[in-house]
Amino acid sequence: MILLLKLNQFSNDLSSIQLEDNLEAVISKWLTDITGAGVTIFAGYNHEDQSFSVQHVEMDSEAAHEVDRIIGMQLKDIDAHIDDSKYLESTSRFISTRKTLSEIATGIIPAEICTKIDTTLGTDRYMLLSYIVEGKLYGISLLGLQEDQPDPSRELLETFINTASVSLRRMKDGKQLASERTLLRTLIDLLPELVYIKDKESRFLAANLACANYMGANLPEDLIGKTDADFHPGEMAQLFRSEEIQVLNGIPLINKEEKGIFKGSQKILLTNKVPFHNIDGNIIGLVGASHDITDLKLTEMSLQYHLKLQGLLMNMATAFINPPVADIKSMMHVSLGELAEVLEADRIVIWNNDFHENVAKAENEWTRDGINPLINVFDRIDMKLVPGWILDAHLRGEPVILANTDSVSDGILHHMFESSGTKSFVAVPMNYNGEFLGHASIGWIRKSHNLKEEELQILKVFTLMLVNINLREKADAALQKSEEKFR
Repeated sequence: MILLLKLNQFSNDLSSIQLEDNLEAVISKWLTDITGAGVTIFAGYNHEDQSFSVQHVEMDSEAAHEVDRIIGMQLKDIDAHIDDSKYLESTSRFISTRKTLSEIATGIIPAEICTKIDTTLGTDRYMLLSYIVEGKLYGISLLGLQEDQPDPSRELLETFINTASVSLRRMKDGKQLASERTLLRTLIDLLPELVYIKDKESRFLAANLACANYMGANLPEDLIGKTDADFHPGEMAQLFRSEEIQVLNGIPLINKEEKGIFKGSQKILLTNKVPFHNIDGNIIGLVGASHDITDLKLTEMSLQYHLKLQGLLMNMATAFINPPVADIKSMMHVSLGELAEVLEADRIVIWNNDFHENVAKAENEWTRDGINPLINVFDRIDMKLVPGWILDAHLRGEPVILANTDSVSDGILHHMFESSGTKSFVAVPMNYNGEFLGHASIGWIRKSHNLKEEELQILKVFTLMLVNINLREKADAALQKSEEKFR
């Protein structure tokens, strides 16, 4: 009855064992308690190199110290390689008895040392118990019994072996699963993509390092239980939540480009989100993965931008090859609109200088819808009112670039900028043989603009085209005047 109670308690202890616990030690201690063995050793079997390694020893400390001295090393450091016949013997007979240690340790420990160990331990015989897990040898228990100790009943040992083998299998599966999870976790954390799992309330259940880093958290664990609202502005978080509600209703989100803020910079993410089902097929959350495509999109936009620039140049070059003089103004207005679209400008004005009247006259203007034309207010500018530093720059053929018009605090320019709401301004001169013919002015009203180098080069090409048109118009006017003289 006592042994049955102990077996029941042993089974209860095994049911609460955790992965981090030493299952082999628990088995050895209970086996010692149930059988009364003076020595119990658990050795695990490694199938790769066909060897046993001692994993736990239950033995009196003084006896253990003496055995270690006799062997010349600690018992736990012994690795015993076995051949196929020994392996077959261990798997075909779950319970076996040996008279001496030498019968067990042949080829591992010299016979004379085995005899000394037998004498030191006072053992009369040894019993070997084999644990088979999934048809393969997992390990063995070695029991050292005294002369006055009866052999434990075979039924008792078989029950013990079966109970222990179930737990050994569960522990093996658990460790394998934990190892696979650790490997999967390591792989996920190595991914540059944002990977995450959320519950039905869009709370994070799990995330990888990239996701934690993007959200501004130190570790993935810092995201658990939180939502996007804890990391993003309200409007953005609400947008994410509304999308996820659709996913939670069974509609996957595939290849959606989303904008977000990462460490103060705007990022573009390519996002996929799919429902997460439990074993019964019910949706209990979602799994998401987002890839940062900011650099790709910037490259794509840069390519599109340069294609626009090239297209603009081609259009201008072909449109103004010897056009009818009467059509030049309307054609020019179209070209100004195309140029403004590429530059994202809101106004472009062409000014021609009239040094007889000492004024700059607005000859053509393009404005974006909703922008009041400047030409209705300033159709000409007194050259004496233009700041000297601007005239000097234009006479040298240099453009004037104001990324922020607030830097101009007085004079006619300040009045023009303030009254028109211009935030950024560029003026590119039209010069020919040292003569300052006029300039093209570009204004940005909706938002400020930092002019790119390639944009400046386009404007310079554009003003060269304007110079040619200006010279042609003057030549045509002079020719017309000459013809009238001889009529």
